[in-house]
Amino acid sequence: MVRSRIAWEWRRITVHMELILKPWVATCAETQKYLSEELDGELRGRTARRIGRHLARCPHCREALRSLRRTVDGLRKLGRADTSPDPVPTSVASQVVDRIRRGDP
Repeated sequence: MVRSRIAWEWRRITVHMELILKPWVATCAETQKYLSEELDGELRGRTARRIGRHLARCPHCREALRSLRRTVDGLRKLGRADTSPDPVPTSVASQVVDRIRRGDP
C-alpha cells in the first residue's frame, strides 16, 4: 500500500514538473523532429535552447543524435559515386557503327 501511494505521488510530481518545464525543455518527440537541424547547427533561439536542454537530460535522444551523426559521417566518407559511364574506346564504337551500316548482326 505504501509503495503504491509513493508511486502515485511520484507520477503526480512528475506530471507537474513536466508542465512547469514544458516552455523551457523540449519533449522527446519535438527533439527527434529537430535532430537533423541540431546536427547541422541550424537551430536558433528558443528552439535551440529547448532542444539543448532536452538533450542534456535525455540519454535516449542523445544516443539518437550520436547515431545520426555516425550515419552522416559514414555517408560523407563514402564520397560521391562517379555516375558517368566509362568511355567506350573509339575503335569499339567504330566497329559497332560499321556493323550496323553493313547490316551485320
